[in-house]
Amino acid sequence: MAGSLRRQIDLYLNNLFHRSIGLKENMSVIIHHGSIVTPNKTIKDGYVFVNDAGIISQIGERLPVGVQASQTIDLQGNTLIPGLLDIHLHGGCGVNFEKDYQPEVIAPLNNHLAAQATTAYLRTFCAAAKPELEALLLAHAESLKVESSGARCFGFHLEGPFLSQQKRGAFNPEWLHAPELSEVREYIALGQGYIRQVTLAPELDNAFETAAYLNQVGVVAAFGHTNASFELAIEAFNGNFRHVTHVFNAMSSFNHRNPGAVGAVLLSKMVTAELIADFVHVHPQAIQLLINSIGLQRIVLITDAMAAAGMQDGVYDLAGQSVHVCNHTARLEDGTLAGSVATLLECVQNMVCKVGVSLREAVNMASINPARAMHLAHITGSIEVNKSADLVILDQDLSPVQTMVKGKVVYSRESNALNS
Repeated sequence: MAGSLRRQIDLYLNNLFHRSIGLKENMSVIIHHGSIVTPNKTIKDGYVFVNDAGIISQIGERLPVGVQASQTIDLQGNTLIPGLLDIHLHGGCGVNFEKDYQPEVIAPLNNHLAAQATTAYLRTFCAAAKPELEALLLAHAESLKVESSGARCFGFHLEGPFLSQQKRGAFNPEWLHAPELSEVREYIALGQGYIRQVTLAPELDNAFETAAYLNQVGVVAAFGHTNASFELAIEAFNGNFRHVTHVFNAMSSFNHRNPGAVGAVLLSKMVTAELIADFVHVHPQAIQLLINSIGLQRIVLITDAMAAAGMQDGVYDLAGQSVHVCNHTARLEDGTLAGSVATLLECVQNMVCKVGVSLREAVNMASINPARAMHLAHITGSIEVNKSADLVILDQDLSPVQTMVKGKVVYSRESNALNS
């Protein structure tokens, strides 16, 4: 599955989205008169040409004379960025992926994400009892075969059940256990090719063998919810653990006599690391330390958002436990953090306005970096020729003006204002 089947799944999801928004009748589009954020540079007064298949076919400085398309969008000095990709999302707008899988129930969340500059995501499942997780995988896999609009789901992230009891965070301890290869194989089969990432703690029995198997079948083995020592973490990173789930959170912390898992991440040479930049989970100066240690290209911004994202304060469910949401923070009754209610765009804005990275660097952390980490960079994640036209126009305040998925407008601030 690592090669051809994975690409078949990606192609299938692309074609399915084509049908859902009628792209057989889509028009070519020229977007110009603004800044174009690409992975390596920001083009001032640039342009992008999107063909009638919803694919970027030209990018450049100043629109050449004679270039025409069916539709022209004038950026009016605003900025065009790639759509954001959230690879760690448990839900939002009242949607809880542990319970909700029906396309019509998830549709409002897809539209909300698009309105907040996110054009793609992975549905993240909390650890659950085996029968429940099997049913979830089957139901969600079938739901992805149904036409949808708004932000696109590119697959699943299993956050457990192979997690440390000591670093379980908001997870139900009764659901957590060491992996068995037979069980993992069952989950992969039920996922029908949509499982892209599995988080597991390397100190558990069979964890290294499981990580090796996951890599063989094209699934990212993520290091997380772990009480691993510094030495074991280094061994994991030198092996088949290529990615880190929400660095700093739910892992053994740094101490000058015992560097722990956090110390291993800071000294790592290859792994990518998820970061919740809501300033609730991680202090801004700890984020700066991470940047200084592993660089900007290996940081992947995520939300870890749960059902309460986009909703009012109140009590919500996560992994079978009550979560109290107040003042933009989600916690269990004992005070344990339980996901977030942030948007990925808020995390990007925080990185620019409070950490001090450039807009291009912050956008990369929420687009091309996660796309590369999840093997999606050949489809989406950047403004480059032959990529999907998943695009967002931001105004001077870094707020969304318009969002496109596959070259089709799925959110417009102007239209929403007229309809409200």
